[in-house]
Amino acid sequence: MLMTRGSSPDLPFRWVVVQAQDWPEIVTGEAPRGLLSEAEQRALADLRFVRRRRKWLLGRLAAKSLLQEVEMGRTGRRLEASSLAIFNEPDGAPYAVVSGDGRLPYPISISHRVDWGVAATGMAPVRALGIDVETVEPREIDWCEDYFVTREMDAVRASGRLRDRVVATIWSAKESVVKALGVGLRMDLREIEVRGPIDWSSSWTSANDWVALDVQSKYLAKSGNVVSAYAMQADPYVLTAVVISGPQAP
Repeated sequence: MLMTRGSSPDLPFRWVVVQAQDWPEIVTGEAPRGLLSEAEQRALADLRFVRRRRKWLLGRLAAKSLLQEVEMGRTGRRLEASSLAIFNEPDGAPYAVVSGDGRLPYPISISHRVDWGVAATGMAPVRALGIDVETVEPREIDWCEDYFVTREMDAVRASGRLRDRVVATIWSAKESVVKALGVGLRMDLREIEVRGPIDWSSSWTSANDWVALDVQSKYLAKSGNVVSAYAMQADPYVLTAVVISGPQAP
């Protein structure tokens, strides 16, 4: 079973996963009672298709569940979900506002895939982070070559039966990087290189355990940046997270 939430002194972030199967309303594209702020209710009403509504709701549910837990630990206050509103910067990055109290002082990231919603946050000195969930599924080599650099392609070709996992992890980690940088997919993903643990061998595939990745990009290599990256296997998905810490803005 997937560990649905967690924190560790060895990790610079906290995360949560929610699954649609646990929320019958969300399966049908409706919001659970008390989940949304008034502004979010209006935003949901503008979404026509059940699949899009479900994904949007899963992301809100994951983020609010995590933020409620973090705020309880940080300030001792219990926030009602409807008093929290998740908005997006012009670049798409989410942030949270508490009704009557303003913006929460730490970064958040949200991802959703099919019937999973994932959220992550980090406390100071974390300045930015990205989390992503991706399906482990077959992808053509030609597709990989459009986005992967030579070293990544070498890892894919050498990965044998683990190929689908390796491809999903590299792709997901690149998405986590662009979320952390706040640039979306406007960035050429070949300007990011993802290096796996050891040799991408079977030793890294145990579920529910974050393992370290190495991500390289000139956009991450700025003075003061401390960058850490992680992956977790959780069939049929893979999760990745990229965290930027340090005193300067990315």
